[in-house]
Amino acid sequence: MSSSYVREERELSKPELSRRGFEFFRYRDLPAHFRAADVHIHDAIEFVYLRAGSVIVNVDDREERLLPGDLTMFRSRGIHTMRTEECEVNSYYTLKIRPKLIADISPKNLAAGFSFRFSAYSDNHKFIWRGEELKGSDILKGLSSLIEEYKSPSELSDLSMLISVITLLRGILTEDKAGEGESQVIDKMYESIMYINTHFSEDITAEGIAEKMNMSYSAFARAFKRSTGKNFKEYLNMTRTNQAEQLLASTDMSVTDVATHCGYNNISYFISIYKRYKGKTPLAERKN
Repeated sequence: MSSSYVREERELSKPELSRRGFEFFRYRDLPAHFRAADVHIHDAIEFVYLRAGSVIVNVDDREERLLPGDLTMFRSRGIHTMRTEECEVNSYYTLKIRPKLIADISPKNLAAGFSFRFSAYSDNHKFIWRGEELKGSDILKGLSSLIEEYKSPSELSDLSMLISVITLLRGILTEDKAGEGESQVIDKMYESIMYINTHFSEDITAEGIAEKMNMSYSAFARAFKRSTGKNFKEYLNMTRTNQAEQLLASTDMSVTDVATHCGYNNISYFISIYKRYKGKTPLAERKN
């Protein structure tokens, strides 16, 4: 399908994302039945604020419809896709934030808990905010200020937009009461998630990570389940199959090579796990 959708010119480049820690831009005039984002994973935390049309988002295999005024968040390293529906004109704003910015602006004793909120999958973590519930919130206040500054930039735009980003994040953290609890345990759970994200292709175990965290296996297992809603093996398989899904969709790697890259040395076991988590076989994923 040919298309004439526009990502507006006042976007920030990747160097700007690195320098400022965030970027904010708008996509407009996306046509109906258009895949706005293929299956992908990235380090940045991403917010999408729909202004016109309707969009289906899939976030960590949870699917929702966005209508004008709705907001969604893609966590760091979370797999996601987007597609428009029947509306002929679709438009939304996108905010991308480097995870390091969260740590940089957070009180030292709360940094890990705050980072965990935006980087880890958890059954308890909200990822959709409807327009009606955003009314009067700091989240909407931050978004509105970002849009205003984006439309009418000034010499102080960098500072003003950073304040708006902080306002939005504060709204989410306050709503979730993120960072509450025993700080040492939260620190260790965040460190564990980061370890999984970077070592998922290796033969890692809950016992091994518990030892790295200087925790007993039982204490680690309880804390991990309480923090994410999943046990360690479930979380590891989710991370691995998410990575496999992206590789199947975006590369020509064989299914066997994808399995090996994602930590599965037994191809039959990989196919079984992939089908359990994704509802289809790896080969069916590739054909799709």
